[in-house]
Amino acid sequence: MILLIYSRLLQWFAENNIQTLNVNSNNNNNNTNTSIPPSPRSPINVPSASVQNPNKTSQIDECDNEQNKKSSMKTADDVISRIEWDDRLDKRYFRVGYIDRFLGLQEKSFSDFDFKVDLSTISDRHSNILAIPKHRIQYFKYNNEIIWDKETRTDLMFGSTGNQETIYDVIKRHENLMEDNHSPS
Repeated sequence: MILLIYSRLLQWFAENNIQTLNVNSNNNNNNTNTSIPPSPRSPINVPSASVQNPNKTSQIDECDNEQNKKSSMKTADDVISRIEWDDRLDKRYFRVGYIDRFLGLQEKSFSDFDFKVDLSTISDRHSNILAIPKHRIQYFKYNNEIIWDKETRTDLMFGSTGNQETIYDVIKRHENLMEDNHSPS
């Protein structure tokens, strides 16, 4: 019975391309070559460069982690708070893109939302209150320019993802464009 289970296990290893170690075991009657799966710390799972120089892989891993590590991005809740509390920002120019459970991606004016209402208190789904869970927010726009996008990790509101540009730079750029369009040539 045990031999049957063991042979099926070896077959499963072979089907899933899992390497096994060959270990010589000495039984009383004969020498057999038995195949067992490697342990997570066995040398078969370690790249050959690290066997020669164990410090080399730790240096490589640290470099990879630093390159792959993304800076933390401000949340949609942070953006909402900034728009609501920063007196220099005009709410009329902001739009919110969000996922509606039934209609898919939707976009509405920031002023249409009530972000202060507790979602559990809204009982009538036909009420005039537009409130959504903040995790459904996908992006924010200022004058049709995306300033915060969850999917692409764009943050022009705070510049938290490495971009040095903030919302004030975006506003200044739009003001300059408006002046250029309205000035006589």
